[in-house]
Amino acid sequence: MIEFTTLATGSDGNAYVVRDGLHTLAIEAGLPIKALKKLYWNAGLSLALASGVLVSHKHMDHAAATEKLVYECMPCYMSCETHKALAFGSHPFARICEPAEWFKVGPWQVCPFPVKHDAHEAGTFGFIVVGPSGGKLAYLSDLAYSGYKIPDGCNVIAIEANHDVAIVRKNVERGVLDPDLAARIISSHMSIDTCLALLKSTDLSQCQSIHLIHGSKLNSNMPEFKSRVRAETGIVC
Repeated sequence: MIEFTTLATGSDGNAYVVRDGLHTLAIEAGLPIKALKKLYWNAGLSLALASGVLVSHKHMDHAAATEKLVYECMPCYMSCETHKALAFGSHPFARICEPAEWFKVGPWQVCPFPVKHDAHEAGTFGFIVVGPSGGKLAYLSDLAYSGYKIPDGCNVIAIEANHDVAIVRKNVERGVLDPDLAARIISSHMSIDTCLALLKSTDLSQCQSIHLIHGSKLNSNMPEFKSRVRAETGIVC
């Protein structure tokens, strides 16, 4: 059965692992390479044994170690916009994937799909991942919303729940959050309300676990968010 593990999440860096039996697939490489490898080591894992790394977009909290990994001959998969932004040229281990086109990463099958992140940028991907045993994961992070419907049959969903708009507005009123930054957060990251709406529009009949990721330290209340998701879906969060 497919398993999802959070090693690091949030604006300080993102790193996730998908496992299916003895097989592993990395999602995001958003820390310096030494810190990233230490996270894997502390979790009893080896990044070197991963089939590859899926990189959602160019921001360094998702892509910081990508250059090092590519030059260590670890296949890293990304959109053409991310590939161009990171200036990989023709390096054979920096691999471009196209939206809505399935490809293989070792024994894994992956389908990227575009999501809405920063308004002035393109090339941010979510991913559908199918493991060697047939388990299916949907991964959505760093997005305001997704025009792509989460497909039926997902066993695991990892989805951003970055903020509560009411908390953001309260922090602006208290003077602890810059209004311009608040506007950017609301326009480029998924709120708990949008997260819940997307989950409620999804067939969750085969979903066994939901993982809330990329929560803001200042603008979220993750225990409350998880409680709300459990109450709405009945699924372990």
